[in-house]
Formats: sequence, structure tokens, C-alpha cells
Amino acid sequence: MNAAPALVVFDFDGTLVHGDSMTGFAIEYVRRRPARLLLMLPFLPIALGLMLVPPTRSFGVTLFWWLLTCGTRSRVFAEALREYCRTTLAARGHTATLAAFAEHLARGDAVVVATAAPALVVHELLRERGLSGARVVGTRLSRCWGGFVAAPHCIGATKVSELERRHGLTRWAEVYSDSDLDLPLMLRASAVTLVAPSRWARARIGARLGPKVPVRVIA
Repeated sequence: MNAAPALVVFDFDGTLVHGDSMTGFAIEYVRRRPARLLLMLPFLPIALGLMLVPPTRSFGVTLFWWLLTCGTRSRVFAEALREYCRTTLAARGHTATLAAFAEHLARGDAVVVATAAPALVVHELLRERGLSGARVVGTRLSRCWGGFVAAPHCIGATKVSELERRHGLTRWAEVYSDSDLDLPLMLRASAVTLVAPSRWARARIGARLGPKVPVRVIA
């Protein structure tokens, strides 16, 4: 008898792809637009400083997105994101985690990607990899004063609230992630798979989850 379909939640950055997708995009975007970088430079230390502190991280991300996109048409920016996904990001897929992702889909499991990246980025990467059938909950980018802002920034506990708000999901069978920032997701899971976690992240996650939640690690 086949096992009943499970609900599985995947993180994106550092899990399905190596590194942070939006950091890579921003670097490539301003490298091709040096005038944009010059305009951003006076405000970058403020945005980056805010992003380093948990209570102000989301505001810092919003400020950074606005600086990056102010004065840019929506269609132009969306196409830049798609081009980045088709070229640079497509080559940064995490082979082992993408294989697990495909296996869950083939098994008939309900698969959701919960990520701080915009959903468009995830959909494009999955399309390039020939993977379909997963839902995506990501950071929403909204127009504000001529640029884009994160509303909301889908990170940490916001992933949990967005999964419930958008899809009515409150618990899941397994979480795949590389970071202890996803502890709010892990605390609602029956099992956790860590993807090349740092020593600090692995220790903190183990301490919070305790022995009741099985944790496995893949490189």
C-alpha cells in the first residue's frame, strides 16, 4: 500500500540553490548599471546596517529593494529577474536537494517553497529545472513611491503566518532548510532535513527541537 501524501516545505536560498539568490541578483543588476550603484552608495550603509539586526532586518530589506528599483518600470525589472534566473541562478541549483524535491513531487506529496525571495524567482528556477506542481510562498514586492518594497518580507515567523494566511497550512511533515532562521517552520514539522548547515545553526536547531523531532543532514 502506498504511503499517504505528505506536506513538505522547502526553503529556497541555501537549500534549493547555493547561496542567496537576491544578493547575487543585486550584485549582477548594479554591475550592469553603474549609475544606479552611484545613486545607492550614500544610503547603502544604512540599509545594510538595518539588515544585520533581526528587529530591523525586514525594514532594511525594504529600503534596499527601494533603492535598487526606484524609477524602474515593473516590466523591465521583472524581465531582469527572469533573465538572472534563466542564466546565473539556474547553474546554482543544489543537486541533492533538487533531487529530493523532485522525488517528493513524483511521490505525490504536497510541496511548498517558503522563501524570502520573490515567488517569480522560484517559479523561474523550477521551470528551468523542469519541476512543476509546487506552490510558492515568497516575499511580495509592491510599488511604493516609484520603487518596489517588500510587503511582507517572507522570513522567519512570517513564513509560518503566510503559509496559514495564503493556503490554510499550519503543520507539515518535513522541512528542508539550511538556516536556524527557519526554526518557526521546523517547530511545526514532524521531521527536519538540514542542508549543509553551519555548526552554529545545527547546534541551535538541535537545542530548540530536542529529541522528539528527527533531524538529518545532507551536504
